[in-house]
Parts: sequence; C-alpha cells; structure tokens
Amino acid sequence: MLERFADPIDAASDFTDRLNQSAIERELTQTKTTEKPLMIDGLPCCRDCGNTIPINRLEAKPDAARCTECQCVHDKKKGGYR
Repeated sequence: MLERFADPIDAASDFTDRLNQSAIERELTQTKTTEKPLMIDGLPCCRDCGNTIPINRLEAKPDAARCTECQCVHDKKKGGYR
C-alpha cells in the first residue's frame, strides 16, 4: 500500500526502498532454489539427460545444472531465457 508523503523526496526514497527490498527477496529466493548439477563419478552431469556437461559449458557457466540442449528446453518451458 502506498503511503501519502508531503515531501516528494520522502515518497521517492520510500519507493526506492521497496524496490530494493523486493530485489533482495527475489535474489534470496533464486539462491535458495538454484539447481546444481548431478555429480556422477566426480563429473558434473545434466540434471535432465544425465550426460556429462561439456567443459566449454562449465567454463562459460560454472554453476550450470544442465547441458546446453536441456537448458534451452528448460528455458522454453519456463517461458524465458537466461
């Protein structure tokens, strides 16, 4: 709910505080739900197909939980790309 402020600077400051808090909460939620790759025989493997994640994918995105192909499918299902 938006409060009424006599001073536009107070209103802007309050709005900025709310945006920052929302961004922090979103970041914490993402961090908690971040998927990690499966580890099979010490190698990072795709969570979807089980194949080893290629080294070039891991160099580009060290926290990748999926191979490139499965990540594309996953992103399309979720309606967005990372």
